[in-house]
Amino acid sequence: MLALRYVGKRLPYRTVARVSFVSYAVSHNVGMSFFSGGTSRYRFYSRHGLSLLDTAKVILFCNLTFWVGFACVGGAVLTRFALPLPENSELPFPTSRPLGLVALGVFVLALGAVAWGRGELRVKGLSLSWPSVKVFGGQTLVSSVDWLLAASVLWAILPLGGYAEVLGIFLLAQVLGMVSNVPGGMGVFEAILLFLRPDDDPAHLLAAVIVYRVIYYLVPLIAAVPLLIRRK
Repeated sequence: MLALRYVGKRLPYRTVARVSFVSYAVSHNVGMSFFSGGTSRYRFYSRHGLSLLDTAKVILFCNLTFWVGFACVGGAVLTRFALPLPENSELPFPTSRPLGLVALGVFVLALGAVAWGRGELRVKGLSLSWPSVKVFGGQTLVSSVDWLLAASVLWAILPLGGYAEVLGIFLLAQVLGMVSNVPGGMGVFEAILLFLRPDDDPAHLLAAVIVYRVIYYLVPLIAAVPLLIRRK
């Protein structure tokens, strides 16, 4: 809804919820979210009068919102709870603290750019005007809550300790999984979890991750398929 208002379009909430649910369910399972989820969005939005450019701006807005939430929540958590990184993570530091500090720095820079920025932001060939502080606040709130709720699914299934610790593990594993561009972070998420919890029973951890993937990935995808093939 924020993205559509940003590009000057208004659609019923029911329509937006359906499009968002389907596109995220597809992109989470297929990977390459900008293209897989983007195709689903354009298929729906084009029926409601949005051009290809409008849809591209909506997709980019949502992707940037996703990372705004990580910069806020992930920056704070990964800085406060420094987690060790595996040697093959391809990151030039041994713990998550520098990653958290960079994320916080990016968030502060983004907030400053929104508050005092002028002109346009160019990303992947698209020109975007800076959002208002109010819109940026909405992006931060929605995305931060999304990250917190997603982590709570894993915490409910596998209470490894305090919620903050589980949240830190979840954030780090999710980001490294997404950077790998493997659909759903398959294998990367599990490897990070096993690395960070070496004293826990591997079978117990992997079983919990399987249940998490069924709840967070497979169930939404199954629910999204009928919505995807519906003509109206």
